[in-house]
Amino acid sequence: MLREAFEKMAADRRGKKGLADKGVGDKGPPSEPKGPKPGGIEAPGPKAGAAQVILYGADWCKPCHAAEAYMKKRGIPYTHKDIDDPNVNEEMRDKLAAAGLKSGSIPVFDVGGKILVGFSEDSLDTAWAAVNKGAKN
Repeated sequence: MLREAFEKMAADRRGKKGLADKGVGDKGPPSEPKGPKPGGIEAPGPKAGAAQVILYGADWCKPCHAAEAYMKKRGIPYTHKDIDDPNVNEEMRDKLAAAGLKSGSIPVFDVGGKILVGFSEDSLDTAWAAVNKGAKN
């Protein structure tokens, strides 16, 4: 599923749950600002609009550090968002809910709209390859 379709689906679901009165779900996905996202650290990556991974984690999380080291080693562009920020935590939980997932653990990855829970090199590589294959077609 493309990221835009995923975000629209998430916005539509939030709107159906009565959150439109809070300003969520009735306007579609917000436009992406340039540069690092609030609550996150952006790793060097490809040109704007290229596929990227969002890592939802925390400074105290060892698997999160292992995932960052792996993505750096493989040259996978990513943004680390710290879930200790309440807005980031809510964003992560919204994506999990939209994907039909529940999680009490981190890291959580958004790989071009595909949500992964936990760090697995194989799962991350598979999702990253699928996103890049779709981006090249």
